[in-house]
Amino acid sequence: MEERIKQYAETLTKGYSRINKKEKQCSLSLTRYDDDFVIMYKDIEVILTCQKIIAYWWSDIGLE
Repeated sequence: MEERIKQYAETLTKGYSRINKKEKQCSLSLTRYDDDFVIMYKDIEVILTCQKIIAYWWSDIGLE
């Protein structure tokens, strides 16, 4: 799941025309603790897209 979110972060373009992939990954924060996690970012649309990515990833392993 984290790897998929990092891959998505690399594709962010809004306001990031001059930074590299690593900096884009760091702009989106995914924090895990045990079986909980939080995703933080400045744009709600990016958060909602992450939510869809995670839901799709969960469905692949039989969770919802």
